[in-house]
Amino acid sequence: MKIALQMHSLRDVKDDFATQLRKVAGIGYAGVEFAGFHGMSKAELGKLLSDRTLEAAAAHIGYDQLKDNLAKTLDFCAGLGIKYAALPHYGFTCADDYKRIGGFLSDCALASAKYGIQMMFHNHAAEIETVYGGKRGIDYLLEDRDVMFQPDIYWIQYAGCEPREFLKAYAGRCPVVHVKDMTGDGTRKSVPVGTGVVDVAGVLKLCPALGTKWLTVEDESEGEPWENVTVSYAILEKLLQKK
Repeated sequence: MKIALQMHSLRDVKDDFATQLRKVAGIGYAGVEFAGFHGMSKAELGKLLSDRTLEAAAAHIGYDQLKDNLAKTLDFCAGLGIKYAALPHYGFTCADDYKRIGGFLSDCALASAKYGIQMMFHNHAAEIETVYGGKRGIDYLLEDRDVMFQPDIYWIQYAGCEPREFLKAYAGRCPVVHVKDMTGDGTRKSVPVGTGVVDVAGVLKLCPALGTKWLTVEDESEGEPWENVTVSYAILEKLLQKK
């Protein structure tokens, strides 16, 4: 397994994107997960990554972009070597929303397979907490087994589930896992990986059964972003060596 950084983690830094990528590589990350392409061409982004020996691990792509420009977006991702694309969120309000987006993801997965890309859904707490007809929202979304799951272990714990136990039901379906941590003081704030109460080590032991290729750090902690993502990488790398 390799470690990537979700670039949304650096949303508040002043460095330009090229500098961000250079620093990410310098920390030791093997790849990045995009949260937008900054108006750059495939050639421009590809050169930035190549010059810094970074891989394009995955991409988060919004619903409107998938709905309105699916083929163009998949072609762009494939040109960067991206093999995993995720719908990062959706504003679900009812059971029909879950069923409709489940069908939408199934259609996206069928289309993305032609480009060598697996389509995923990235969870927050709501998709796990919400139950319709005895079925969690997330399972409506993942009904088609060609749709992969990008579990965010922070949000799984936030929803009141133990991540390792929860994820046992999704063997072979989690090629990219979002690794985040949480305080144990009742505030449930996000903290750098390995500094909170989420059983990150336990999840890592399960990852081979989940089919995980990438562990993506997504930092939403308070404090200085570069310090946070550096701490997260160092601790996650040590945990991987012990696994």
